[in-house]
Order: sequence, then C-alpha cells, then structure tokens
Amino acid sequence: MNLNELTRNFAIAQPALVLARSLQQRLDRKFLLSDGLVESLLPRLQPSFSALAAGDTFWARYDTTYFDTRDRALFHAHRRGRLPRFKVRIRRQLDRQLAFLEIKRKDANRRTTKYRLPVPVTQSGLSERESVFISECVPALDGRVLAAVMSVSCQRLTLVANATMERLTLDRALVFAGGGQTLPMPLLVIGEVKQEQVMNRSGSVSAFRTVRAREASFSKYCIGTALISGVSANVFKPGLRAAARSIA
Repeated sequence: MNLNELTRNFAIAQPALVLARSLQQRLDRKFLLSDGLVESLLPRLQPSFSALAAGDTFWARYDTTYFDTRDRALFHAHRRGRLPRFKVRIRRQLDRQLAFLEIKRKDANRRTTKYRLPVPVTQSGLSERESVFISECVPALDGRVLAAVMSVSCQRLTLVANATMERLTLDRALVFAGGGQTLPMPLLVIGEVKQEQVMNRSGSVSAFRTVRAREASFSKYCIGTALISGVSANVFKPGLRAAARSIA
C-alpha cells in the first residue's frame, strides 16, 4: 500500500477544527524517519487525527523561500544557539493557492511564536509592505536588508488532533536549492509535532516512538544551508547524522 492510499483513511479536517488547532504559539518537536516507517505510522494516527485536504489529495505541494542577511546573521544566530532567534520565509501552498510571509521566533523558554502575512502566491521577494511587517513584529530585525538565500520544496501532510491541542506535519520528497545547487533528499521524511504543552504520551509522540522514529533537532533552513552553502556548521552534524541513520 502506498502513502496516498493510506492517507485516504483519514477524515477530512473541517475548517473549525483547523482554526482551533492553529497553535501560532507552541512547542515544536522534530522526528526523522523514512517512507517505510511512515507506512507503519499513519494507521496509528488515523483514529485520533483528521487530515487537511489539498484538492483531491492530502499531500500538498509546498515551496518555501528563506530570507537572511548577506552575512547570514539569522543562520549564525541559530548555529550559536542564541535566543531569541528568528526565521523569515515566504511559504507557498501551491495546491491551495495560498502564500504567507512567516516570521518564526524561538524564545528562551523554547516556545515558538509565528507571525503571518498573506502575500500573492506568485511572490518570491520582499516588498516595502513585507519589510514593514517584519519590523513591526520584530523591531530588532530590518526587513530591508534581507534577501532570498535558499528554497525548500516538499510534499506535506498536515494532521490535526480531534480531541487535543496538537497538530503535526509530515514532509517528504524534500528538495533543497540555493547558490546554483539543487539537492534532493527523496528518502527522508521530517515529522514535526506542534503542541500547546509537552505531551509525551500524546497520540502523535507515542506513535512516532512506537515506529522508532528518531527525535532530533533539525531545522530545514539550517541543514539545507549547511549542505549547499559551505558555511561553518559543525553544530548541525548530529542532525545530519540522525537524518542519514533514519533512512539507512
């Protein structure tokens, strides 16, 4: 059975449920696994989660452009473990014809806050409107000095919990691109659990652990930058090794 067939067993997430599970302030946890493990994972999630539809499929095409300063200040803040730290990106949901400028803030308590501004789905750069929004959300960050440095495309399955404050995503068919290089990672799947508070016995975390998915610190922007740009990134080697072991 392939992944598309497995996802058809999920109920469609209704708009009210999706809105109730938006979790713009949350705790994030990452799990790394292979397509083979996803086939074991999905049946364990089906009783407790509904899936967000994208036309006639649940695996939506996503394309994300990341922005940073010329000297990659946002990347290096993450590399050095500084808090608070930020990511700035335009994320396009191609099948749903939606796009947002997103700013992710990670605070000292490890909570993530996300700010969103709708933009045209064809937009790939930052205009004055987006620069103002960035500065309003993060006064210390000047949107005018940010430029596109990397993109990541993938297929994403979004699941929302029917009864708990929890949402999770599964990203597969990843392709990193930047600096004239393209790097596909077709065997890796990245699971991200978004929770209001830590729930180790929740349906998703328990399911990931049951199939022996690896919990790891893994930033697509930082790992992609380390792989294609040649910048100093020793701190991300554990994430790279965990990804390699997950698909071995």
